[in-house]
Amino acid sequence: MTYSKKRTLSYGVILISVLLAYFCRQVRTENVFMRNLADQCRSCIYLGMYCAWVIYLRRHVVHKKTRRCLTAIGCLMVFWFFVRTVKFHIFHDPLGEHICWYLYYIPMILIPVLGLAAAMFLGEKDGEKTVRKIIALLAFAVVLIISVFTNDLHQQVFHFYLNPPYSDKNYSYGFFFFVIQGWIIFCLIAMDIILIHKSKISGKKRFWLPVIPGIILLAWNIANILRVPIISTIAGDLTAICCLCIAAIFQSCILCGLIPTNSRYFELFQSNGSLDAEITDNTFHRYYYSGNFPKLTEELRECVIANSSIQENGVLIKHIPVKGGHLFWTEDISVLLDQYQDIEEQQE
Repeated sequence: MTYSKKRTLSYGVILISVLLAYFCRQVRTENVFMRNLADQCRSCIYLGMYCAWVIYLRRHVVHKKTRRCLTAIGCLMVFWFFVRTVKFHIFHDPLGEHICWYLYYIPMILIPVLGLAAAMFLGEKDGEKTVRKIIALLAFAVVLIISVFTNDLHQQVFHFYLNPPYSDKNYSYGFFFFVIQGWIIFCLIAMDIILIHKSKISGKKRFWLPVIPGIILLAWNIANILRVPIISTIAGDLTAICCLCIAAIFQSCILCGLIPTNSRYFELFQSNGSLDAEITDNTFHRYYYSGNFPKLTEELRECVIANSSIQENGVLIKHIPVKGGHLFWTEDISVLLDQYQDIEEQQE
């Protein structure tokens, strides 16, 4: 299956999963068991999607430091959905729900910072003090997280009208809340600008692709702050919307080439027509090949591995071990052999 077909199939599965999760959210029944079952199925769908996305990032993102930042973002999304599930299905007392609500702001604040860090690490030049800059960004993010967790003392993030235990059903926004929102927007915009600047895409024709989910997230956030009634009806789940939009932003960066991946190794390997080679696993099952590499018997492969190279009918077959398998390639030395034979005849 070609890369384009695999990509279309995977995006189709993701779209179906999101639609199925949305259908589970729209289940309106008086049966408590069915309602909880639908919500649990919805949580499992999202958790499965983000766990699979973390595996995808670990396998395909090329740059090591960028890959670590992006996998950390995926793990924070899994944590976010786990906390959401705990809030609505385990903790039924106001204090437990209150703590879980504050825990939302750990991934909400750290994800944009890690996204900006991933962009800064990409194409890092020697001598750049990138780590120090990221530590400063993380320090400010930690200050914002602490301001959320100490909100009950100063109420500068959320202002509550009722007496403790406070609830997320009756509150207004404070000064630090808008500082947090501005910080998130700044990190996402800075990330996009840095990725575009460091990108090696010719003409950078599709740099606008990550902007679309970013605009959707910003519009939803503004509507949610203004408490537009239709938002709570159609898309009222904070965790689901934020995680979907954030994942769409980073996946769009991967799709348009702003974040390099190894997803097209098969096409790149085949495009090198000057090399006859193949990559197999440890059982000699072929995964990648290029040119006209011959089909070798298992006995001949074992002989090549034992001797690192072997000559067969004017063709030199070479081998090196790779992670999880073997790399074989051939070199046509028939012309060299003919020249060597001519030299021997001349010497005689």
